[in-house]
Amino acid sequence: MFRLTLDGKSQYEVAKYFNKKGYATGMTYYKTGRIYREDGDPQWNKATISKMLINRAYTGTLVQGVKQQNLAKGIKRHYVDEDKRIIYENAHEPIISKEDFEKVQKGRKERLQNHPFGAKPHDFERETENRYKGLVFNNATGKQLYRRTRIYGKNHDRLFYSFQNDTCTGKIENEDKVFIMERDLDKAISDKVAECIMQASNKSKLMDRVSKRFEENIKETTKDISKLKANREKEELMIQKVYEEYSLGKVNRDEYLLKREIALSHIATIDNEIVAIENTVKDLEKEKRKSIRWIKDLYSAKKLKKLTSDLIHSLVAKVIVYGNHNFEIIFKFDIEHLMGGASND
Repeated sequence: MFRLTLDGKSQYEVAKYFNKKGYATGMTYYKTGRIYREDGDPQWNKATISKMLINRAYTGTLVQGVKQQNLAKGIKRHYVDEDKRIIYENAHEPIISKEDFEKVQKGRKERLQNHPFGAKPHDFERETENRYKGLVFNNATGKQLYRRTRIYGKNHDRLFYSFQNDTCTGKIENEDKVFIMERDLDKAISDKVAECIMQASNKSKLMDRVSKRFEENIKETTKDISKLKANREKEELMIQKVYEEYSLGKVNRDEYLLKREIALSHIATIDNEIVAIENTVKDLEKEKRKSIRWIKDLYSAKKLKKLTSDLIHSLVAKVIVYGNHNFEIIFKFDIEHLMGGASND
């Protein structure tokens, strides 16, 4: 890997070379001891090559404390500045000299500077937050799509964001390219929100209607609990009665134990039914709270051309991207289903 890079190969070309040769990835070798890849094993990709090429462990240097976190203080996992890391030189036998390692880093830096996509960033006002993080998926593979920038215009003076897959990973068979523009996604969600609000009644009436529907469902679900509890009391009385008969010598021990076992079995069945109903009620109450929250967020998004990350994640379950830039937005709730199939008043 380092030799190929020193010879001027890119990380994409190195990954492609390893895959054509059939070499197993480092993790596959670690788990199985196999040098060559078998059917079903993962392939090399340029991201893995990139991480390995900057890993100083291959020079015999051990670096610790690269990442830190402190959950007690609310500090999330993050990278630590290089001058604060713990470094042990010559900790183990190197597989590449430090001189060659530095040559690799220098070559990578020069290649990046000379690459068309390595040009200095334009002076655009950028939106660094990925408001759709974890929501946009490729229908063909089920994988998440990456958020990328696209520069348009005759003078390259317009910046847009898109979600797309990586088609140049170094694998033998690359994925078909799919992408959607973030602005199209924003517009589709904004239009759908407006459509939902037009379809519904006003906010308070809609929340009342939804609450009433859930309350009716809860009432219907719990209607048999009283009957079940009454049956449970009957079984308990049966146990008490048969015990009294046994203590008075009216029934023998085997008959008493048999009737007691049957009654206890009935009680266990009744208890399971009651617990199932109570769990269903809890789920309905939870779903009711989520529905009311969704309605509030839906109306909060009214007339917004670009929703916030919190609103998007509250309203949207996922976005599925197909070929030809087509996509489907899966909302967490369907407005017609939420209203029980009713249209506006």
